[in-house]
Amino acid sequence: MSKFTHKHYEEIAKIIGNSNISFEDIKLLTSYFKADNSKFDSERFMHAVAKHKVAEFERVVGNSVSRDQLQP
Repeated sequence: MSKFTHKHYEEIAKIIGNSNISFEDIKLLTSYFKADNSKFDSERFMHAVAKHKVAEFERVVGNSVSRDQLQP
């Protein structure tokens, strides 16, 4: 039986998305999750992490920089 539920994975993705954990460490975690739960979807989890990383970036930067300002 799996140690984690869907809600656990969602919360872990949120925590990772708001942290500076390396991509290599995230891959290690997804390997562990897959070993624990054969139905674990690594791609879906990575998308959830990315979504939270974008949200955190937008929260920190806010409207202080426009997309046009980032263009060379």
